Amino acid sequence: MKKKMFVAVAAVLAISMLAGCGASSKSNTNSENSSSIAQTGEQTATYNVVNTTGETVTELYLYKAGSEDKGENRANAGLAADASVVLTDTAAADEVEGITYVLEFTTESGATQKFETLNFEEVNIELLSVDAAAGATPIVFGALQK
Repeated sequence: MKKKMFVAVAAVLAISMLAGCGASSKSNTNSENSSSIAQTGEQTATYNVVNTTGETVTELYLYKAGSEDKGENRANAGLAADASVVLTDTAAADEVEGITYVLEFTTESGATQKFETLNFEEVNIELLSVDAAAGATPIVFGALQK
């Protein structure tokens, strides 16, 4: 009887040890994945921009504040009223904290507006007409739809 109990306890211990080894292996895999992510070290800012100006946006730029180069026109052939576009930029993880962008757009009537203190983030943005902006800011931040 004692021998059967000893064998049963030994079997339970052996199974526990094997299960522990599997968990340890998974933990090491997660650590390896985390370290490979840290080695690449890039993060992405995402801006879902919706044109609520009431007219076509002919020019749309997202560029780092202080830059002379606006980069490419992200409106391409024009961003129609109520249309949207997703703008992204990537940066090294250790540089994200200090990045500020300018979001600049021009409508078909020729009105150009800028928002000069856009953070490196993931956010919905609505572009406003000159009348709707009323001097405050030319954009409105919206809640992310997940």
